[in-house]
Parts: sequence; C-alpha cells; structure tokens
Amino acid sequence: MNLVKYIILLLDEAGQVTLPSFGKFELKLVSVKKDEETNQILPPSYSLNFNQQHNLNDDNLANLIADLESIDVEKAKESVYQIISEWKNSLKTNQNLTVENLGTFTSVKEKINFQNVDSFATYKNFGLPTL
Repeated sequence: MNLVKYIILLLDEAGQVTLPSFGKFELKLVSVKKDEETNQILPPSYSLNFNQQHNLNDDNLANLIADLESIDVEKAKESVYQIISEWKNSLKTNQNLTVENLGTFTSVKEKINFQNVDSFATYKNFGLPTL
C-alpha cells in the first residue's frame, strides 16, 4: 500500500493527518514574504509540519483508505500500523528515514524531527509566481 498517497490526499482534504502512535502532520499557511537574499517576493504557500505525539489515535486515515480501497476499516488500520511500525524500526536502527514525497525523519534520543521535501514549500501556492 502506498501510505504516502493517502497521507497527501488527507492533507489536501483536511489540512492535517494523524499517524496513530507516531505523530501528526499539519499544513500551515505561510503568508507572502520577501526573500532577502534574492530580493524576490514569494507567494503565499503552505509548509508541512510534523508533531511527534505517541498518544494520538484517530481513524481518519484508516477510514479514507478503507473507502478508497474498498476494504474493511480494521484491515486498513492493520496496514497503517504495520507501515508505521516499519518506520519506527527504521528510525531505531538507522536514526533516519526518508519517505518519498514527504520528507526525512531523524531520531535523536527518542525525539523525532522532520524536514519536509522542497515540493511542500510551494504546495498550493495559489498559482502565483515568484516576483
């Protein structure tokens, strides 16, 4: 299963996605700003933020997957938990994990940090060019 596809879809629909026992992604609006280095005006955009919270559990992601894949919600939950477990194991073993189209997670002393891919810096930039 391509979990990232469903994460991005839910981000697009709701602006946030909870990954049970892992954390929460949120899209945050970034206002128009001036890039001091290039002297360009950057259009409004969104940034992708991650907040590590192990106690978050909601079924929105599993419900979306179940609807779109025409499978039982419990089976969708199992798939989500399995992928998240693989992500956690990778972080434990390697201290970093790159998830295509999302970004890179790094783990330092049980704290997970996230750096999104550049494509989210211009995600939904309202079709406005840089001036």
